[in-house]
Amino acid sequence: MKTWLRQHRQAIAAALGKLAAQKSAAVLNAAVIGIALSLPAGGYALLSSLRSVSLGSALEPQLSVFLRAETTRAAADALGARLKGDARLSAVRFVSREQALKELQATEGLGEVVAALTRPTP
Repeated sequence: MKTWLRQHRQAIAAALGKLAAQKSAAVLNAAVIGIALSLPAGGYALLSSLRSVSLGSALEPQLSVFLRAETTRAAADALGARLKGDARLSAVRFVSREQALKELQATEGLGEVVAALTRPTP
């Protein structure tokens, strides 16, 4: 056992001696090892960030139809009924102007934009 420990001490001393003799190579090797070890952690952080973003996005295609301001509710309902009759559409949802503004205000960071839209212009 003493021989084994002595050989390991000698190997460590020789390795440290070589590192001390070639400081720039040792620093570069340490940097490469550090980068290689940090890449999986960085990749994991990136993937978890992308996962949270992708969960918020819709997987099915959506189509928004904007009606003129003077369109009556009856005309909008008639258009909705015609769209519901189309077999290619899975769902039709009518969103009133007031409800759309409330949903837009609830979106983070867009409250000031909605407030600017609803202010009368001088």
